[in-house]
Amino acid sequence: YVQFISKYRLSSHQLEIERGRFYNIHRNERVCKLCSLSQIEDEFHFILICPFYKEIRKLYVKKYYYEKPSVFKLIQLLSTKNIKELCNLGKYLYKCSKLR
Repeated sequence: YVQFISKYRLSSHQLEIERGRFYNIHRNERVCKLCSLSQIEDEFHFILICPFYKEIRKLYVKKYYYEKPSVFKLIQLLSTKNIKELCNLGKYLYKCSKLR
């Protein structure tokens, strides 16, 4: 699961925000294709917001992070030193990536 956390920390993933950079797609067009929120699919949206992953998120991410999400909380989560939180985050990212 460590490699999944590393990918998101380094923006080395297949979310629309990165794919759009690679394919030169305008930033406003890099929206999430798995929900109807019409938000840019970046790490913040994918990890803490997207309703498509809501049930998996409840299993692996503390409510503190997603109940009132913020970029600050995302940074806290991605940089936590808590081993249990890191393991759960890795599992969450792995399972969500498999659904994509």
